[in-house]
Order: sequence, then structure tokens, then C-alpha cells
Amino acid sequence: MEDITNRIARPDRFASETAVVHVGLPDAAARDLETVCRHGAPVTVTSRGTASGEFERDAAAVVADFCVLARKGTMSTAIPSGAFIDRGQIAIMTGLAQPPIYEALMSCELPCEYIDGQFLVRYDDLVAFMETPHGTNGHPPRKAGVVYVLATGKNNLDAAKAAAVLVPVCGNGAAVEFRNICGAVARLEPETAAALAGFLRRLAMARMVTVLPKHARLTPDQAGAVVGAMPHYLDQILASGELRSIEADDGHIVRYSDLMAYDEAYYRRAREGMKELQRLGEEMRIEMEEGGHHAAAARRGTSLP
Repeated sequence: MEDITNRIARPDRFASETAVVHVGLPDAAARDLETVCRHGAPVTVTSRGTASGEFERDAAAVVADFCVLARKGTMSTAIPSGAFIDRGQIAIMTGLAQPPIYEALMSCELPCEYIDGQFLVRYDDLVAFMETPHGTNGHPPRKAGVVYVLATGKNNLDAAKAAAVLVPVCGNGAAVEFRNICGAVARLEPETAAALAGFLRRLAMARMVTVLPKHARLTPDQAGAVVGAMPHYLDQILASGELRSIEADDGHIVRYSDLMAYDEAYYRRAREGMKELQRLGEEMRIEMEEGGHHAAAARRGTSLP
């Protein structure tokens, strides 16, 4: 197995490459695992009755943080120490529009670094900026870190240690059991354990990781970020009723399950459209070939049946 503990060097400047981990973790299982890992003691990890190793206390705490994110009713982002974020992520995290963000960057109210054509901001600087009064009413529109962003505050090495224990266990495709010294037990299904392992690996390499519970309810901006749709395009989809949504006080809310159903239907229609284009192309090719044969026969003064 690749040793990821030796790859912990510095925070990843290009955190715009945020990974998304889709998690279907029942609330009861998430609470059980958090209880096991919050005990402040090592946690034994087993699969099919074979002990694979132990989470150290701090490594277990990172797993407990994952449980917090998986229980939330919306998408959440774990931010490793010193991570940089781009303007698009700032907009999603804070609710600010792009023009005010750009103005704050240009006026140096929001400290940033210009790296490879992007203005990147440290998460800690963003939090400080949002806690300072801005705008005509003297209050920030939303405080970073309150809505759905979780700064782990953990050394990335803790996540690396946890991943080094869990990743080999997930390879056998069986459920994974976690047990602390008090006998408290939690159990994860193979798919969920693999999602947890992926979360730990990415956090270990100082990358931001977005956890998207399958019971989540998303804002239009969040839904657009998940499927890669521009805000105005997603507004058109919601207005047409093609994507189901729920009316809320501050706008539309989209269920994760409805978003995935729309995404699947979209790609199914795209595949069917490609097949139809291929069929029409094949028919045109046959007609052109037959037309060529008739033209050649006419030049020779013969006819084709």
C-alpha cells in the first residue's frame, strides 16, 4: 500500500480541486461511530474478525469529525490547516456575490495571493473578514464557518494515520467494525467505510474535502456545484419543474435524491440522443453509398435493380 504519511508536507495551495465524497450513513450509525471515536482512547478497527490496527486518539477524533459532517442535512466541507480557497468556494461558503468578493480582494480588505492566474484566500483570513463589519448595514451577510463549513483544526498527519489503518481494511469488501476500550461498538457498511477512507486520504494530503450526505437538502448554488451547472442554468431547470425543489423562506431547496435523479435522467437522454445521431448517420451513409451506385450505373448506361 502507498505510504501517504510521508506525503504530508505543506497545505495544498490549489484547494479549488476539492473532492466530493457522497455518503449514505444512517444517523444512528453516525452517532454510534462518533461516540466510539470521541472517547479519547485508541479505537480498534476490524473486518471479518481480523484486527487490522488501531486509531490513535487524535486520529479517532478526525473520524468523529467525519461523522459530524455525514449527519448534517447539507453538504459540508472539511478544511485542513492552512488551506487556500478560490472565489467560487468563497461565494458558496459565505453567500456573497462575486462582485463584492472581487472588490474586497482588490481593496486588500480580504488578504489573498495571486497564484497561477487565481486569487486564492486562506480560510482563516476569510473567517476574520466575515467577522468584521462590512457593507452599508455594518454586518456581514453570513459568517463563514457557521452554515456548513467545518475547519477540522487537525494536523493532517492525524488523518494520514487513520487512513493508513482503514484503507487496507476496506479492500476486502466487508463491513468494518470500530471498538473502543469501553466496549462501545460501531459498524460501517463497505461503501460507507470506503467513503470514510477516501475522506481521510484527501484530508491527509491537505486537500479540502466536501462531504455530501445522501439525505442532504441543498441550496441552488450547492446543487449547481455538485452537478457542474452554472447558476442561471440551474435557475432555468428549477423554473421549468424538470428538477424538483422545495419552497423555502429564502428560496428553493433541492433534495440530493432529486438532484441525482435529474442528473441520471439528463445523461440517459444524452446517451439516447447520441445513439439516435449514430443511427441517422448510418442511414445517411447507406443512402449516399446507394446514390453513388445509381449514379455510376447511369453513366455506364445500365440500371440497377
